[in-house]
Amino acid sequence: MIVKHLEMKDLFPFDLNKVPAEENSMNGQHEKVAIEEESQNKNSVFEEPFVEEAFAFYQSYARKNGFSVRKGRFVNKKTGEKKRRDFFCHREGKPVFTKDYTKKTRNRGYTKCECKSHMRITLKRINEINQNYGDVVVFDTTYKVNSYDMPFGIFVGIDNHGRTILLGCALLRNEKLNTFEWLFKNFTLLMKKAPKTILTDQDPWMKQALETEMPYTKHAFCIWHITTKFSSWFTSVLRSDYSSWCTEFYSLYKLDSVEEFEQQWPLVIAKYNLELNKHVTALYQIKTFWVPSYLRCFFFGGMTTTGRSESINAFVKKFISSRTRLLEFIKQVDLAIEDVRHKQMHDSMLAKYQESHLRSLSPLEKQGYQVLTPFTFKKFQDQFAQAIQYSTHEENDTSFIVKHYKATRWHRVVWDGKMAKCTCKNFEFVGILCRHILSVLIYKGCFKIPSNYWPSRWSREEAQNNETSQLHQEGNFEVNNNDIVANAIELVQCPVISKTKGRPKQKRMKSGKELARQVKRCRLCKSSNHNFSTCPEREANDAQQVAKKKKLDMKSEDFNPILHFKC
Repeated sequence: MIVKHLEMKDLFPFDLNKVPAEENSMNGQHEKVAIEEESQNKNSVFEEPFVEEAFAFYQSYARKNGFSVRKGRFVNKKTGEKKRRDFFCHREGKPVFTKDYTKKTRNRGYTKCECKSHMRITLKRINEINQNYGDVVVFDTTYKVNSYDMPFGIFVGIDNHGRTILLGCALLRNEKLNTFEWLFKNFTLLMKKAPKTILTDQDPWMKQALETEMPYTKHAFCIWHITTKFSSWFTSVLRSDYSSWCTEFYSLYKLDSVEEFEQQWPLVIAKYNLELNKHVTALYQIKTFWVPSYLRCFFFGGMTTTGRSESINAFVKKFISSRTRLLEFIKQVDLAIEDVRHKQMHDSMLAKYQESHLRSLSPLEKQGYQVLTPFTFKKFQDQFAQAIQYSTHEENDTSFIVKHYKATRWHRVVWDGKMAKCTCKNFEFVGILCRHILSVLIYKGCFKIPSNYWPSRWSREEAQNNETSQLHQEGNFEVNNNDIVANAIELVQCPVISKTKGRPKQKRMKSGKELARQVKRCRLCKSSNHNFSTCPEREANDAQQVAKKKKLDMKSEDFNPILHFKC
């Protein structure tokens, strides 16, 4: 079951409000009616509730400032479609002199005075393919705390401002091949395109399902899921050398080129005598799924772990618990998604008016400020600031060697005046020009970066369009979508508890002594089939206790505590 915000056209491949055309003589007449109703539907989409909310806002402003407002009209004469709406002051327009002194009626004063106060709202439709940023996706199923033992898988991405966005989520019956195939197939249908890259854990069924349903998507493994197993794999083998092994492994992981990794890997493995270690052998066999030097040709937005899904897991945990039933679970997840979306819209509005300070007077930095969002501009600014720390040596007209003034390593940059490539492949991996390319541009006296190195993925204009599109979707389809989801939720039944993968959970086998200690026995007769309050021997025991007490009382009748002394 996939939980995702859908539009009406996603749920129904036809227009529910459109009158179907009949055949023969009535065909043309009904087609005309269908066109008219479709035009009315387009207009009503813009009218409610988006226009009413804007008009209410302007009315509130007008009351505070001592005037009233009215709605204007704007209709496209060719299509009959309303793409904007104006709200005017009630005194807007030129005065009309129509006084007639022959009439006995009282002539009213002129109310219009060409007041220029007005507010205009415009409808902008953005293609969905350019929106939800589904080019790089992180999928994770670690959230499994629920009453039915059903894995909760989430698809997350990253937006223009570097924030985590929830693309979709699914409650799975199990984690087998056919389940993952169904999930990835439906996710692709809902997103209307497969992602370019996807980051997951090392589940073998997940890997096989992605190869089937997303054959052109680059699949990578989360490095965090790999390194967390190192302590159990190598601590007993390496002992005191374990920490130094982790340090050298991290150095291998940071290498930029495939050639460097292939040269350094056998040397490090031989240093710690791990050539025959099964875990090391397995890691090398899947190197194209986790080694960055093999992945830097693909866009991952700089992500190498599924940590962003963990933040979404923590957020969803605020809305649901392990005792949440399935019916409430769907509603609560929907509330969580709505909360995330509204916060994203709020943050986008704030980021639009945030100012970033230029660190230099370079036109390259100024160009980046004008194009990029604040989040990506800071990353570009960091790369640009480090570019002056590199020396550039020209091999020929198009090839350059860039070297840090302290380090011994170097990078090769190819620049022909229009196209640039660096061996670090930071632009392909993150989408931002690296300090090596920027160093060459400064060296060659380039004062303008080509437009193809300002991807729309990180641009300010794309962020504003996405924000407008979110408002458009919320105003147009939220009410109908909620009605459909509410009706569908009523049909949801509680499922049986799922069987999770791996060894089933069971309690430890207890010894005979532990079991014997747990048996509750009667403290009077020491039997285990009843307790003291229901013991059949209790009445006889009570009678004996009463007789014993009377006997003691009779012995102490002549006892004088004052004259009694201990011998």
